[in-house]
Amino acid sequence: METVTKPRNNKLYLYSGIACVGFIFAAAVGFYTYSMICPCERTPGGILFGERINEPVSDWSHVNAVENCQLQIAAGIRPHSLTLNCWATPEGILFVGCMSCDNKYWGYQVEPNEKAYIRVAGRVYPVTVNRIEDPAEMDNVWRSRFYKLGLLSTEPVTEAPRAEGWWAFSVVSRPS
Repeated sequence: METVTKPRNNKLYLYSGIACVGFIFAAAVGFYTYSMICPCERTPGGILFGERINEPVSDWSHVNAVENCQLQIAAGIRPHSLTLNCWATPEGILFVGCMSCDNKYWGYQVEPNEKAYIRVAGRVYPVTVNRIEDPAEMDNVWRSRFYKLGLLSTEPVTEAPRAEGWWAFSVVSRPS
């Protein structure tokens, strides 16, 4: 008696492979498109696109001419970018701030000396970010915000006490 063996269903493997490749391709295209559009307002994004500036920056005063900046950090295996308030002191030192940051995902992802990117007016700079935790230094950084607010406002700006839950981060240029 002859043994009859069934041929393996190679089409099933072929179609499964095509579906997996298609899914991975669609996910990559979706993430790329998402990164092109966001971060926008309160919606985070992925990779920051723009003109890459690799020269070190010692004076960030040009940041005071824009309303917001976008910051990209590493959040696990993926880039995570968001729109933040940013300002430079009269000495050109750059900071970003986050209201109610203790309730937000991204602030906890910033490690000491976090390598990141910041986008200012379409230009992307490699930076190192550090959270400021000393209360006296946080108060000074809070007050430094009013310098930029005064530059952007036609009305007199009155200083307010530092808000509860507000976090500040120093941002320093780094080689790419």
